[in-house]
Amino acid sequence: MRSRPFCALLALLGGLLALSACTGPPPRPPAVDQAALTGALDMALTPDGTRAYIVWRGGVVSAMDVATSEQLWSVPVGATPSDVAVTPDGRVLVSTWADELVTVDPVARAVTARTPIPRQPDEGDAVSAPGSLEMVVTPDGSRAVLARGDAGVTTVDLRTMAATSSRPGTGEISDVVLLPDGTQLFSQYMRNVVIAVDPATGNQAWYAQVADARELVVSPDGGTAYVVSPRYGTIWVVDLATRQYTREIQPGLDADDVAIDATGRRLAVSDPGGRVVVVDAATGAPQQDALVDRMPSGLAFTPDGRRLVVVSAGAGVGSGTRSIELRGTGP
Repeated sequence: MRSRPFCALLALLGGLLALSACTGPPPRPPAVDQAALTGALDMALTPDGTRAYIVWRGGVVSAMDVATSEQLWSVPVGATPSDVAVTPDGRVLVSTWADELVTVDPVARAVTARTPIPRQPDEGDAVSAPGSLEMVVTPDGSRAVLARGDAGVTTVDLRTMAATSSRPGTGEISDVVLLPDGTQLFSQYMRNVVIAVDPATGNQAWYAQVADARELVVSPDGGTAYVVSPRYGTIWVVDLATRQYTREIQPGLDADDVAIDATGRRLAVSDPGGRVVVVDAATGAPQQDALVDRMPSGLAFTPDGRRLVVVSAGAGVGSGTRSIELRGTGP
């Protein structure tokens, strides 16, 4: 027969187990901080187009399922984000207004590195003020190029995370893209130019005169640039071989952002009121339009060309994302 103290101990343990079963483990924090999902600032798609990484004014980056528009998780980045990019190996890079490049591991859902982005002396030898950091990653994933509004450019080696800076010209930079040969292309609206920079030297190689040059995209073959001009509500088409403006596309709205599909045959254009139009890149003929939340801040075609993902800065908490199914068969 067991002793009374032993039986009392068993009863105590049984009570504790019963209490644990009732209360369960402590609750985990939610995967998505819904309160921080306000004012989508930009987005980037994964190479397969199944996920969109979105940066929000609330200081987080989130992952969205493109097919369902469901927010899967969010990670705080510590400051107001500016831009976001995805590397070929799956890392998520977020530039911030705090002069940082933040690296996020989407599997661990955690920040794994913070790289300071140095500010450049301006023409008066003063240090430039913090500002937005437009970003693009080289196709091989070895480098990230970040362009500051004040014309400072920083290249980050994504293997060592070492940052080097230069100032290839003067005038505020609106956007940056890479040509297939690695040449860096910057739009500068105050100078009304698009400039090309040799990545080996950091020096300006050539420029093309384009009025009110803002957002820009380049055709997949690297032969044509499409440059948005909000002042004129148009898209300037620039032949990059001759470095000359050749024609304009009038999309029928106050264009302020543009995306190009993987074939180079379609452009998507948005205006601040929330209208998005898909046009034929060769003729400018409209193919499809949609209404989204006001102040679209990022748009991209999925690689298969079947959807257009749009995020908007003017939406309320927990909204501001659209995944639009496009007519046609895609590439």
